Amino acid sequence: MLNKDQCKAFFGEDLWDEEKFNEKANDEGMVSKADAIAMADSGGAAEGDAEGDAEGDAGGDAGGDAGGDAGGDEYNGAAECHPVQTGEVKKGMVVMLQNRPCKVYDIEINKTGKHGHAKAQIKGVDLFTGEKYEELSPTSHDMMQPFVTCTDYALADITDDGCATLMDDDGNMKEDLKVPDAESPFPDIGVGIREGLDSGNEVRVSVTKAMGQEAITSYKVVEP
Repeated sequence: MLNKDQCKAFFGEDLWDEEKFNEKANDEGMVSKADAIAMADSGGAAEGDAEGDAEGDAGGDAGGDAGGDAGGDEYNGAAECHPVQTGEVKKGMVVMLQNRPCKVYDIEINKTGKHGHAKAQIKGVDLFTGEKYEELSPTSHDMMQPFVTCTDYALADITDDGCATLMDDDGNMKEDLKVPDAESPFPDIGVGIREGLDSGNEVRVSVTKAMGQEAITSYKVVEP
């Protein structure tokens, strides 16, 4: 409810006079001064709510925009992985070791004391560099497993700068990957690909992609 000073400010000094106020109230279709004050009070609250909503919306939009911008600017590598319990990791699986995607080739399970938790010593080979990495982790804890895709292509040619001209089953071309050479981690793959192409046979290669990297990782010579 408005006090006397608020009523003066809202209706004007002259309308605070009882007689003038009631006269004005009748013209406006209001029954009494109390009704008019109640309407004034309601109007003020409505204005306050509207301002509050506007400020809240603006704050929310600003917060959302800021959060979106921050999220967009920062690369989230975790989006290319998913958790897997260490105790469930098997040989041949690909997991992250020392922040690198590695194919597991050895696992040793150890217990540390009477009340200790079992731990796994996991060793693997980097999919793209051939380097070996290992990590020790409790079997009850999670490790990160990258999403890995392997796509087969037909090899059409090898350019002068050593890039493979590849074609998928839908006829789409890909020419941004180098054929492994003598300085690559897997030189034998490059030798086999070139020999197969030189023999005139069909050569198919497999491209592995993980954590934003991709490379030719295997091949097959299709003889007639």
